[in-house]
Amino acid sequence: ESKFRVAQAQANSAQASNDGTEAAMHRYEADYWASEVARGKERLERTHLRAPFDGTVVGPDVETFVGRHLAEGDKFCEVVDPSRARVDVEVDEDDLPLLQSAQPVTVKVDGFPLKSFPGTLANISPTSVTEDERRVFLGRVDVENDRGLLRGGMRGRAKVKVGWRPSGYVLF
Repeated sequence: ESKFRVAQAQANSAQASNDGTEAAMHRYEADYWASEVARGKERLERTHLRAPFDGTVVGPDVETFVGRHLAEGDKFCEVVDPSRARVDVEVDEDDLPLLQSAQPVTVKVDGFPLKSFPGTLANISPTSVTEDERRVFLGRVDVENDRGLLRGGMRGRAKVKVGWRPSGYVLF
């Protein structure tokens, strides 16, 4: 843009001094730089990251990818919706028969010990993993996060509401 403005100013100066040849040469140069500016703006417009929701870019430093060629489908960052959080929970193998999708869940995190975050059980993985010599299944809980308090990597506990059972059933 600065080269365009300089060429335009030189063309105007040459025009003012009645040097038509010099003015025409600077006009052509200004036209060239104007087309370069338009091409640069078009390329910049194609670099915008668009998501179907308002979100926040998370992941590694995006600056590390400057000048690197990315193939189609390569991941360099994620866009997350801060108003919704997806929490991973561990479910004991013994508790698995009690759970179903869409059950209400209450999540408490160590960072906010007095605040409960309501959510719903989205799904439970079909395979288990070994955690401290016990078999657990990983479940996903969708939690409302209107104020953006929940962040990635927070630790806590979750309680799934599975309904009421008689005390004798629970004890035995």
